[in-house]
Amino acid sequence: MEGEKRKRMGMALGAIGLLILTLNLADFYAGWNALADETALAGIALSLAGAYFALIRKKEEITGG
Repeated sequence: MEGEKRKRMGMALGAIGLLILTLNLADFYAGWNALADETALAGIALSLAGAYFALIRKKEEITGG
């Protein structure tokens, strides 16, 4: 069941990261530039963390351990 928790956490982290990146992109194209570069870095980090947890889950399914 631990793997299922990791999968859910990875999906949540990835979704939050992509939402942050989407908001940052909309802010950039609107010309407001109110969001800092740090929000883009946080969005990238969260998206990569979510993908990492999903990859761990997939690897466990393939190797059986």
